[in-house]
Amino acid sequence: MDRRSFLKASGVAVGLPFLDVMKPSVYAAEKRVAEAASPRRMVILMNSLSLLPQHFFPQTPGVNYETTPYLDLLKAHRSRMTVMSGVSLPGVDSGHGALPCFMTGAHHPGSPGFRNTV
Repeated sequence: MDRRSFLKASGVAVGLPFLDVMKPSVYAAEKRVAEAASPRRMVILMNSLSLLPQHFFPQTPGVNYETTPYLDLLKAHRSRMTVMSGVSLPGVDSGHGALPCFMTGAHHPGSPGFRNTV
């Protein structure tokens, strides 16, 4: 085999793994994994940031709660949503100043030795 033929064959052989037709099952599996690993989101609203509780929190508990004006805007996501009330962080106050502590339970940022870590 001459050098030119060898180089042509080598170039084709190196490129074969990158062709979809050579590995359709691998690419199909990768696509299924990518679809299953789609990003999940978490949205949290603090009541101290100008929510009117009477327009947000449902009056009846459970899955079949009667919608409220705020929650009506999110009705397409109702089956994947949880509405919680009565959540409290003792020692954390001042509305906007409490934001660094929200969802971590850290002591108030104004206190000595404040460390907000998860």
